[in-house]
Amino acid sequence: MPNPPKSQCHALLGSIFAITAFILMWIGSIRCNFIKFASTSGTTEPFNIELGMWYYQYWSLLFSESGTYVLESCHTYPDGTDIDAAWKAARSFGIITFIFSI
Repeated sequence: MPNPPKSQCHALLGSIFAITAFILMWIGSIRCNFIKFASTSGTTEPFNIELGMWYYQYWSLLFSESGTYVLESCHTYPDGTDIDAAWKAARSFGIITFIFSI
């Protein structure tokens, strides 16, 4: 069986890189752990605050008969959140990247 031309191998490799980049871009922009701040002052364990471009980390307390549980989830930012120019630019480029990747 003859070997495929190098151009086909390069095209396949380029497609694999493009799909990988799209998946990583999607995960990075949608999740609420795009950036993490660790606070170690005044606590025995480090306390992490995780933020994303569209969502932030949120904790809820669930009280039940078997005990109290802390639930971690991602929530959208409230309407009154002050979004500066750099944040707007990051969101805009995230949207542009998504549109051009399709």
